[in-house]
Amino acid sequence: MVTSATDGPRPVFVYGTLRPGAENWEPFLAGRAVHDEPGRLPGHVLFELEYPVVVEHTSAPAGAGEPPVVIGHIVHVAPDHHDRLLERLDWLEGHLPHDPGRSLYVRVRRDVERAGGEPVECWVYLAGPELQARVVGREPVPGGDWLAARDPAWTDPDLPLVGPDPDGLR
Repeated sequence: MVTSATDGPRPVFVYGTLRPGAENWEPFLAGRAVHDEPGRLPGHVLFELEYPVVVEHTSAPAGAGEPPVVIGHIVHVAPDHHDRLLERLDWLEGHLPHDPGRSLYVRVRRDVERAGGEPVECWVYLAGPELQARVVGREPVPGGDWLAARDPAWTDPDLPLVGPDPDGLR
């Protein structure tokens, strides 16, 4: 797991309070993002504690159907803001680059799927050890979309739907 901002600029995948329209977009990303686009983080599961939490999905039984996915946005950051922005996001997420074992969230590189399915390597904040322990036994956020779970009327018109919507919400 590489957590250094010096690995070069790469987008950040956001899935909760940092998404466009959520409470931390304006104070942290507005004006620093040159572009954002819908994205999907496959093989991960989204939970809600006091805030959204994502963990890797490693226990799917064989033949359990489609792997879980987390819905969010890929945020492309202006190169001159990249390192400073990661420092601010590390602070917000409780990420300690030199002590990830004590971090609330850990910043890792993951392949995230664009709307067309092509992968892009992004920084993603996943649950640190304490948060991982707290989600054990909890139910994940349905559909892996935190904003839609908070407000069923919210939809992202740029994100293609996958599979039928059993509740008819979109």
